[in-house]
Amino acid sequence: MLHVIASDARRGAEVFAVALAASLQDELPGVVVALQKGHGDSWLDVPTLGDTWWTLSTLRGLRQRMKEASVVVAHGSATLPAVVCAGVGLPVPRIYTSIGDPWFWSRTWRRRLQTTLLLRQIDLVTVL
Repeated sequence: MLHVIASDARRGAEVFAVALAASLQDELPGVVVALQKGHGDSWLDVPTLGDTWWTLSTLRGLRQRMKEASVVVAHGSATLPAVVCAGVGLPVPRIYTSIGDPWFWSRTWRRRLQTTLLLRQIDLVTVL
């Protein structure tokens, strides 16, 4: 199982993903990776894939990790477009964990359309 977080910063979705991966370790062994380095003064001990989530090298690294996974769980924020883009054509099931209210970050019709199109590429959505 691959858990994908936006950054290695110690924030809500990121801390939740690390705790979830640890609690599932006996039944569903997995790894947590961050798309990019976080800002702030407290970080999680997880590998990062790049400087920013949208670079080709970051997405290539994510795709390689996704190829090795039985399930991919994207935990909020930038993980949705990253997992969808990196996973094009891969048969691995993808789960998106929504943190917060999606209408807050999709207020315009363009953002709602983008979010809808991305969510349609996901196999299962969970909400916290």
